[in-house]
Amino acid sequence: MNKAGLLDYGSELGSHAGEQPAELARFLLAASMYHAQKMSFQAAATLSGLGFDGFKKRLREYFSTGYIISSDVIEEDLSMAKKLSK
Repeated sequence: MNKAGLLDYGSELGSHAGEQPAELARFLLAASMYHAQKMSFQAAATLSGLGFDGFKKRLREYFSTGYIISSDVIEEDLSMAKKLSK
């Protein structure tokens, strides 16, 4: 607890060196949206600001999982890949 008597989760969750609360919040938002299957892995990785590999690594650190594969997400990722390859 901090001086105001409130629990302080920042020291536990923001364990990465130099991580700011806004960076952690952005990652957690992206992870939540991805886990709720509201966006693709690539879109969530972009939203998190960590990039593809960084987002995957952080998901494993925080949630012990990496990818969630569903047909909708695969179609969205393939569509994005086609757009980016043009």
